[in-house]
Amino acid sequence: MPYHQLSSAAEVRGAISDKDSRYLVLFCWSEASEICVDLNEVMRTLAQMVDESSSGSQQIKIFGAEAKAAGDIFHELGVDSVPVVLILHNGSVEQRILGADPAKIHDAVEAIMASHATEAEPLETKLRRLVARAPVMLFMKGSPDQPRCGFSRSIVELLTSQGIEFDFFDILQDNSVREGLKSVYQWPTYPQLYARGELIGGLDICKELATAGQLQKEISASFMIGQQTAQGRNVLEDGGSVELLVDHFPFKPQ
Repeated sequence: MPYHQLSSAAEVRGAISDKDSRYLVLFCWSEASEICVDLNEVMRTLAQMVDESSSGSQQIKIFGAEAKAAGDIFHELGVDSVPVVLILHNGSVEQRILGADPAKIHDAVEAIMASHATEAEPLETKLRRLVARAPVMLFMKGSPDQPRCGFSRSIVELLTSQGIEFDFFDILQDNSVREGLKSVYQWPTYPQLYARGELIGGLDICKELATAGQLQKEISASFMIGQQTAQGRNVLEDGGSVELLVDHFPFKPQ
């Protein structure tokens, strides 16, 4: 099922009360917040990943609900801050994910899929899921704190100097990912940098983009440090203010 925006409180109630046995992942957001608007793209990519899974679409449906359209239903669900993702099953909230944390949202959906998996996940589906796990993903040798090769160390230093937050995957821990990315995305070397699931390139490309002042333009400005404050204010339809919670990525420049 494609990512769909629920346009009224009645639609939200209908989705929650639906006797469908699937999990409902509900993204509660406000159009007044840039980071909420951009997180919608993450949810759309996540829904596409679920749809492409052989079993995911049978287990999970992903909807969005904007604060003004949802009205009082947010309060009924105990939502007093946005962004927040609610994971519901049989009409009950089982998990809340506060703030803009794409990796945590992804992991929660992945956990549902894994717990109900009936067959092995195809490699290409796994790879597309991984590259979209966070808005900016770096596939490297080792970790940002302990790079296992000079190229990986260099790209971490470059991203840090550019103020770019990112999640990472250590390809030395999974050879199927290491070899699979080379084939699926037709890029033979590491590290590899992705933004919103799309390949940007390796170290040399990133250096060239940075030198030309284009690297940050390749990556959404909403994911740059300093573009969003750690806390902000939003206004719901009834005029009440709610706190905007913004979590940072698993790795951020110090």
